[in-house]
Amino acid sequence: VQSLKSELGTPNTLIGSCPACKHNFFNMFCKFTCSPDQSLFVNVTDAAPKNGKLLVTELDQLISEEYGTGLYDSCKEVKFGGANSRAMDLIGGGAKDYHQMLKFLGDKKPLVGSPFQINYPESYEQPSMGPLDMMPKKCNDENPDYRCVCVDCPAVCPELPAVRKSGSCHVGALPCLSFASIFTYSVLLFAFAASVFGHVAWRRYAQHRVERTRLLHESSHSDDEDEGGPVLTEAMRDRPTKRYWINDRCDDLFYRL
Repeated sequence: VQSLKSELGTPNTLIGSCPACKHNFFNMFCKFTCSPDQSLFVNVTDAAPKNGKLLVTELDQLISEEYGTGLYDSCKEVKFGGANSRAMDLIGGGAKDYHQMLKFLGDKKPLVGSPFQINYPESYEQPSMGPLDMMPKKCNDENPDYRCVCVDCPAVCPELPAVRKSGSCHVGALPCLSFASIFTYSVLLFAFAASVFGHVAWRRYAQHRVERTRLLHESSHSDDEDEGGPVLTEAMRDRPTKRYWINDRCDDLFYRL
């Protein structure tokens, strides 16, 4: 019993999170080891002498299809967080049904598996032998003590309401998203073009306004000069600027004529 407890320590770590799987797995090996009716479902088919004794090297164990299927179904979705994988990859070699799972468990593998070969035949010739009448627990069992969590048993997960298919949005022949993208791009492009053309037009207008103001200023200055004093001729520009007595007398004489 102590040896069995020690051997089941590793499976307990792998599948202990799902009570139904743990119960079915442990119950199969406990019945195999300790059942008083062992001779009705276990048959030794080969033995080898050692130290004056016979050691079992191969045997047949009868498991009902109902129990084998229930065992596999209760364990197939159990997750082992330590390896971030399914526990079935470790305890069943990635089995796809209970036959593959039992074969993996029964194959002789020293140190990491069974110390002797265990076969699980589906039928047996001896009429006095047959599988034990054991009922497997389901991962969504009616008894909450054996019920597994949602991550290890999809059957206990609450059923979500069906997602209603929403209708697609179109503007004419275009989807709404495409139309919105084109419209936004067009508005931004128009705003950019308007700002560029507006800037160019404003610069031209400002330059024209400056030139017009300058021309008006020059024209006004020229008119003021014409109205405010005598027009200088070439003769007047050549007129000596220094005053002489004889010149003053001549000027008076000419003005009197």
